[in-house]
Amino acid sequence: MKEASLDEQFSAELSESLIRINRVAAIIAIVISSILLLSADPANFNKEASIAIFGYPVLPHMIIARMIGIIASSGCFIIAVIPRLRKYAYYGSALLYIGTVVHCVHLAASMSNFDASVTAWIMLSVIMIAIYPLPLAWTLTLAVASYLYYFVAFFGFYDGSAQLANAKDPLGPPQLRFMMTMINTGATTLLSLGLKLALQRIRLKEFISRKGLEKANGEIATLNEKLRDENLKLSHELEVARHIQEIVLPASVEY
Repeated sequence: MKEASLDEQFSAELSESLIRINRVAAIIAIVISSILLLSADPANFNKEASIAIFGYPVLPHMIIARMIGIIASSGCFIIAVIPRLRKYAYYGSALLYIGTVVHCVHLAASMSNFDASVTAWIMLSVIMIAIYPLPLAWTLTLAVASYLYYFVAFFGFYDGSAQLANAKDPLGPPQLRFMMTMINTGATTLLSLGLKLALQRIRLKEFISRKGLEKANGEIATLNEKLRDENLKLSHELEVARHIQEIVLPASVEY
């Protein structure tokens, strides 16, 4: 059987790390989204709520955001705990990204760039882009997709043009909030991608060094085993030679 290349070994090890992280992170995301849906949202937006879920007053767009978080994180958890699905670890990680970052992106788009939703977007971007060990290509794709979703949701689903033109917005000038959202989240995303690139290189170098040490240790162990075999063989040969010497040479005679 052909030995896997270092890239394949690194990818397999990274997948296993993501599986272990996702088992915990997905549960945390589900719990937090559920608490926000059933507790924090009704308490903070009781007057603005237009519908009720299980007796809890909520806003429709907030339900959509929370359900994005719960459903996507649940999909991530299922992939992480079912052995047959673990080969899809990267897809599970993408679902976790959607359940966290895109969750907040939807809130920002639907709530006219409300400060709390934008702050959550920034914080989760640092965690999921810079620290979370998903490969750079996947992370970059998800980051771009989240911005595309933001523009579609803001200008398409929630009439962003009308939001920006609302001069009586109680939250303040909507154009300023929109620009600050783009600047702050954009700068955070770019810096996080730079940090991601650096961390990925460090992880790869550490992996290559570790594999090199494992290979060297294996070779040393093999040489030690061969040396023991040679020593044992030499001992047997010496024993045979001594035995032959005792048979061929006459015994010493004392005079």
